[in-house]
Amino acid sequence: MYPSIQKRLSYLFIHYRDLNEDDAVDVINYLGHTSDLAPFIIYHALYRADRTKERKEFNALTFRLILKDKIKNGNDDLRRQIAWNLWKILDDKKDEFDRIKEFIDEFVSSRYSKEAFFSIFHIVEDNIKNQYDICKRWLNSMLIKALEFLQSPETPKELSYGIPFEIGLSSILDEIARKSAEDYLEVVNKICELAKLDNVIFYDTRRVFEMYKIIDPKKRKKILPELESL
Repeated sequence: MYPSIQKRLSYLFIHYRDLNEDDAVDVINYLGHTSDLAPFIIYHALYRADRTKERKEFNALTFRLILKDKIKNGNDDLRRQIAWNLWKILDDKKDEFDRIKEFIDEFVSSRYSKEAFFSIFHIVEDNIKNQYDICKRWLNSMLIKALEFLQSPETPKELSYGIPFEIGLSSILDEIARKSAEDYLEVVNKICELAKLDNVIFYDTRRVFEMYKIIDPKKRKKILPELESL
């Protein structure tokens, strides 16, 4: 099917909220990796069963597995739309965090995508104060995936790459520095690795090191030698 037709059909089906399981699966299979189908997939994975009287008859697990597969194997446009929609859900309702976190885990363990990771970064930025451990882990995973992508022989070296989550990084590092000197050092190490790559544009590393001043003076001494070597 032509992509333009798939796109138009996705606009039609996104408003169908009472399809049975088989019909919903058919729609997803038929429209393939159309990015505009992202809300449809998310809805059936996370919320469709909540709306029905026949909850036992609707197998949400099928759609949760489909959603994870699209996050892992979908094209960049679809992954970008899924990440954006998950971010906006959490932006509207913080109490959805536990329902959504397993899908963020899937993103940060899958291949690097500048656009998708930009939305995941915002989720980290918005939630790190209340969900510190898991958000710190997500940030570290994204930095590792960015490094793997940029160091890969398959990544064109003639292109320059900005760090998609540089803006707003200072607010995250502020929280990390207040919580743990060791965690701050771990993140700064990864950021410095990225900034040293020839094909990476990192506009202001100064902000990264300014967060050092926030760390408790006693703890600051322990990491100073390693920080100075960066």
